[in-house]
Amino acid sequence: MVSFDAADAHARLDALAARVEECRAAVLVAEEGDPTALETMRATVDAMAEDLAVLRAAVGGQELR
Repeated sequence: MVSFDAADAHARLDALAARVEECRAAVLVAEEGDPTALETMRATVDAMAEDLAVLRAAVGGQELR
């Protein structure tokens, strides 16, 4: 069982929020005509997926409400 660490969860959620803003900025640049902006988003999305996986594992044994 994975233990829940509130401080780690807060840090990961803060990182996710910042990365969402990075992705929004990349989409805006892509809308302005730079298709490479979405390619640069790949690493950011991968990092988000990793943080989400850790958070999901931490709450996996608990009932989600």
